[in-house]
Amino acid sequence: GLAEKERAWSDKMKAAELALKSSRDDFATLSNDLQKAEQAYREASVLESTENAAKTEINSLENDSISSAAAYDALAHDVRQMEDVIRQLGEDRANAEQSSRTLVRLAEVFGPRGVQSFVLQNAVQALSSFSQVYLDLLSDDTLKLELALDTGDRISRTAYIRSPDGSWVDRPLSSLSGGQWRRCSLALSLGFTDLVANQRNIRSSLLVLDEPLTHLDATGRAQVGKILRRLLQKTDGSDTETANNKLTTIIMILQDLAAEELEESFDSIDVVIRDDGISRVVVD
Repeated sequence: GLAEKERAWSDKMKAAELALKSSRDDFATLSNDLQKAEQAYREASVLESTENAAKTEINSLENDSISSAAAYDALAHDVRQMEDVIRQLGEDRANAEQSSRTLVRLAEVFGPRGVQSFVLQNAVQALSSFSQVYLDLLSDDTLKLELALDTGDRISRTAYIRSPDGSWVDRPLSSLSGGQWRRCSLALSLGFTDLVANQRNIRSSLLVLDEPLTHLDATGRAQVGKILRRLLQKTDGSDTETANNKLTTIIMILQDLAAEELEESFDSIDVVIRDDGISRVVVD
């Protein structure tokens, strides 16, 4: 009886103790799981806070990015405007430099007297060119006369003599011989008629020369006769070197010796004879 009850009670106590231990173990396990869950919850809360902060930061960055993009567009627009301004300034500078060079050139060309000096300079250059054509013929290309306009609008004259080696040597006009000076003088006179004919379209049919052969030797006189004959022959279109293309008559006043040497160069020779203070003309 009693012993069996005690054994049964003891068995129940043992079973209850085992059940209590198991419950305690389960409680410890659940408590540990709860702690882990709490830790996970806290970590999740931290992650959520971090995520929210990150989202806030991203939103802020996005707003800053939009503002920066707008600022960039504004700056890019300003840069393009500045580039246009710089390009325009560069063009204006180039135009100003070109205008400056043009004005400097005009100042050099026109000089203090402006257009008058420019026109005179062109006329002097043209006269030099026309005269040289005749001088080449009169001197067999051994003389050259250059005309130029100096800063004071004075016409300077420079003579050149061809040396034996073919080079040109400048010579003072005062050092020229009488024949060389006469050739230059006659070339200038004929060149001037060409200048007037070209620039003013004034052409005369009559040319009068008073003692043009002074200081010329026989060769020089023959060259003058040849040139004058060519001037008359140009009316038929056979010569285009000069502009005296309407010349039909040449009258020369010469001494007897020169007239005899050039007799074949002229159609007629009229002789002026002075006797006892009376002059009479013998017409050929």
